[in-house]
Parts: sequence; structure tokens; C-alpha cells
Amino acid sequence: MIRSMVSKMVRSMITTVINPFDGLISRYFVTLDPVLNSYYEMAQPITFAGDFEVEVEFKLDSLTGEFNLFGSSSSDNWFRIDATNGGFDWKIGASFKSNDGSYVFDNKLHKGIFRRIGSLAEVEIDGSLIISTVINQGAFEVSYISARQNLSSNFFDGIIANAKFTDKSGASDVVTTFKLNNSPAVENYVYGGEEVVNGDFANGLTGWYAGALGQISNLSNSLRITDTGSGYGRAVSEVAFTVGKSYAISFDIVSITTGNAIFGLTNNSNGVNEFQIFSSNSVGTKYFMYTPSQNTNYISLVNLESTPNRVTVYDNITVKEITNYTEANAASEIEYSQESVLGSELVVNGGFSNGTANWLSNGTSILSVVNGVMEIDRNGGQQFKQCYQDITTIIGKNYIFNADIIYKTNSINIYIDGVEAAEQWDGASLFFTATSTTTEIGIYPSYSLDATAKIDNVSIKEITNAVEYKNIPQSARELYSLEDDTWVGSNELVVNGDFATDSGWNKPTNCTISNGKALLNGVTQGQQLWQTFSKAGTYEVTFTVLDYVSGGVAPYFHNATFSGQTTAYSNGTYTQTITTTTPSRFAIRIETAPAILSIDNVSVKEVIEVAS
Repeated sequence: MIRSMVSKMVRSMITTVINPFDGLISRYFVTLDPVLNSYYEMAQPITFAGDFEVEVEFKLDSLTGEFNLFGSSSSDNWFRIDATNGGFDWKIGASFKSNDGSYVFDNKLHKGIFRRIGSLAEVEIDGSLIISTVINQGAFEVSYISARQNLSSNFFDGIIANAKFTDKSGASDVVTTFKLNNSPAVENYVYGGEEVVNGDFANGLTGWYAGALGQISNLSNSLRITDTGSGYGRAVSEVAFTVGKSYAISFDIVSITTGNAIFGLTNNSNGVNEFQIFSSNSVGTKYFMYTPSQNTNYISLVNLESTPNRVTVYDNITVKEITNYTEANAASEIEYSQESVLGSELVVNGGFSNGTANWLSNGTSILSVVNGVMEIDRNGGQQFKQCYQDITTIIGKNYIFNADIIYKTNSINIYIDGVEAAEQWDGASLFFTATSTTTEIGIYPSYSLDATAKIDNVSIKEITNAVEYKNIPQSARELYSLEDDTWVGSNELVVNGDFATDSGWNKPTNCTISNGKALLNGVTQGQQLWQTFSKAGTYEVTFTVLDYVSGGVAPYFHNATFSGQTTAYSNGTYTQTITTTTPSRFAIRIETAPAILSIDNVSVKEVIEVAS
């Protein structure tokens, strides 16, 4: 048996996302925690025999201590930052180089390049050469990022991103890169075909009909459901949901009179006795994922209020199976490099130059090769072994499967060791981890007994360049948006910053929380409106002053050294970037008394400043 992996290769070194709503460029970063012993482990070590270059982006959160950037299981191969002494330590074989006092670390994002050219070792930070020294010319191996040797100490504290390893010893460079962003599983989902007929209603009401107690009509290429007044109005379409599969569902509620709009599933053709899987009383696009616990055959859209002439309007209804839902979620801790650094070809006669040699069928299907293309005629066969080959694999190793689809009457399923790795396969790369020394690859024309398929260039190769995330929780990943050369985090760090309730804040004397704001009525100088906050870093702090009469207030990090704050003396919204050492609390502090004013919309988000 095998465990199928992500059906999508990494396409770019830098992870960027364009937010369709505001045009911002966004990017995921992973914060490594030395307390958790967080690190990345190579699926196969990268060994440099001669000249090489390693490039990474890094942000160090602790400004004292020693922190690994990369290393191996050997005590003779590693590179680390010595923040206490402002330097870098490099060990290759018996050669140990320590260059202290040459660099001042901060909390900003830097690009570092660490290279060896002959016997010369160089360190370049943000385009400036800061170290050039003689070092051992022996082999240098990288097995870990953020760790080395016995995996017991000096784990990195902060961010390491976009690691790029370049072997420069040959006639041309060999490059391996990793984004190190632990992208969410949803970014790796592979979707099947559209299950809904006419979900955009461009063809009138084709594929849809009125269920019990309702009337339907096409309104400007959208679905209008009107209650008859004797019960809940419904619109029905035949769409099958199968136990064990997962689906991505999306639809627009264009308008709604009163009550709720329901997305339900049922086995009744008139839409009744449905069970609700989504309910909303607001307009807009609704998106959710669903894994059914029972088989159903119909979608039932329901107006959940039996009011005469009540109307709900739907549009853009789409249902697609997530064909690798389980695998993508399981594989979220493994990242493949963008480059095709692969092992040798394991499929014999994958180009069919020797006809059907080395390929087998279940005895029912007919295999033939014409002009170097394999044709699989299912010929009434029921088993998945319509066309298959056993290949030699290594337990625990990761592999990539590729083939070209030349023709198909319906669809093609791919089986690996008898497990369906892809249904309605569209030709995308498939990944799997071998759990036996022999792995069977099967190609199956599906959906009709007389189905045929034509394929070419079948290939399976071992992936030699992947990293596995070790001791890195999903919560360590955060999406940041680029604002004026600063990456601003999406996670809000203040609790109840809009003062929706009287909670989450410790109030000074003469301060109350009501009507969605904190009201200060003569608070004295030095008093604080505060909550616990204990992480050092750089933060974007925003707050609004309302109802101003007198006094001055400013952001404050208690029991810490910090800079960047200014005092507000009038109504308005204030945004400040503040860098702090480890505090015990975050506060709005009264700098000038008496403070007679209100505070609202307090926000603290981590930022990553990019070094110039």
C-alpha cells in the first residue's frame, strides 16, 4: 500500500498571493520556535563536493544566543548565527571559522548568501559582503534547516524562508529551492469536474425544477425561488454526493427577502426531508467544504420561511469533488522543491517504443500500441488492472508519476498499489510515498464498460529534493500583506479591540467600557488600559481617539524597552510601528492628564520589516 501525496508541484520560489478584494500582495511566513525544536529535514541530504552557494531569507527574533541556519547529521558540517557576538560560525570538516563583531542583528527580514569558491568562504547580507575568509575545501552536506548534528540545541528563533541551494561545481549550476512557508492544504487541492448542471443559469432553468411548495424562474441568468405561502419553497437539481468523498461547494445569494437560505441534500426528488449543510440570512458568495456521512442524490435549495411570495435569488452554484482532500491535508507537512531534481526512470517502456512489452492487463482489456501510443480498450472489464506495471521502489521514499493523455472517451483513473490515487485524472503530476519494495501503477479508463484511453510517456521517478516540517504547528504559519516595504500580519493580537463587550481589558480608575468604546473620564497620568502581552517583536499598532476633551494617550509595552510610539492629543485614528523587547503587557497609557476621551478600534499586528 501507499500514501498518496500532493498532486501539485511547487511553481515559484516566493509565495505570493494577490488579494482579489484589495489588490494587496500577500505571503506566508513560518515562525520557527526553538522551544519546540522546530526545524526542516531534507528527504535526501544535499552534498556539495566543490563550489556552492546557499541563499536564504531570515529574521532573527532573539538578539542573543547561537542559532542554526543549516547543518547535517555530522558534527563537521554546519552554519549558525552567533547573535551575542554579532557574527557567523561556519564548520566544514576540521576547519572552523568564527567571525564575531562583524554584524549587528535586528528584527528585520534579511537576505543572506553563504558561498564557498575554492578555499574562500564568503557571507553576503543584503547585497553587502561582510565576511571573506579561507575555509576547508572538503565536502559540505546539508540535511537540516534550523538544526544540526544531534538535533538537541541551537534551533533557530524566527523566520527562515526561500532557501536556495546551488551546486556550482559542475559545468552548469544545479539548483534546489524550498519556499518554507508550509502552505495550507487548500492550496494543494485538486478538483474534479463540475457536478452541477447549469449552475450559472445561462441556459435558463435547464437541470433545475421546482420542489415542494415553491415556484422557480430565471431572473437575469439567476435562480429565483418564490414561496407559495403553504410551506418552504424549494428548487431541486440532481447532484450525487458520496460517502467518503469531500466536496468544495460555492454559491451566491443575490438577494433574500426574510429568513434563511438553506443549502440542503436529500434523496427525495421533490426536495423534502433534506438535511441542512449550510444556512445563511445574508447576501454574498458562500464557500464551504463538505464530507457527507450518507449518500444523497439531490441538492435542495430552500426558502426557510413560509411567507407568501417570499423570494430568494441564487447564482453561480458549483460543486466539485476535492479528489485529494485527505492526501493534501496529510501532506501539509511536506514540501517539494520547485526544481525537478529526480532519480532515474523506474517505468520500463513508458514511451512504448517496444510495443506493449512490460505492460500487463487483467485479461479482459485489450492493449495495443500504434505510433508509440498505448491504447487501452476496457472491453467490458470491471477491475482496475486494465493496464498496469510493477516497479521497484524503496519504502518511505517519495515518488512522482507523470503521463500524457492523448485521448479518452470518458475519464481515466490512476491506481497505485490498488488504491485510487486520482479519479477523473486530468494529467497533473501525482505524488506518493512507497510503503513496499514493489509498487503497482494501474491506468483505468472509467465510467463505461467500452471506455478507451490513449496515453504516452508514462514515468515514475524518485523525488530527491523534499523537506519535511518537524515540530512546526500549523499555527506557526501566518499570512502577511505587503504595505510600504513592510509585511503586516493578518493575525490580530489584541483581544476585544473593538470593545464590543466589557471584557479582555484591565481598566484604570475612572474608565468604563460601553457602547463599543472605552470611556476615560479624568484618568490620571501613568494609568494604563491594558491586557497581557508577552512577545518581543515589531508591531503595527492602531487605535482611534474619540470624544476628545483633554489629555494625551500613547501605546505602551510594559516592562520592556520599546521605540516608535507617539502620543495622541486629538480625535483621529493613529497607526504606529513599534519595536519592543519582551514585555509583560500591552497598554494604552495616559501620558498627559486628565484624560477625558474615548478609545476604540485598538489593533496590534506583527510586522516584518524588510532590511534595506
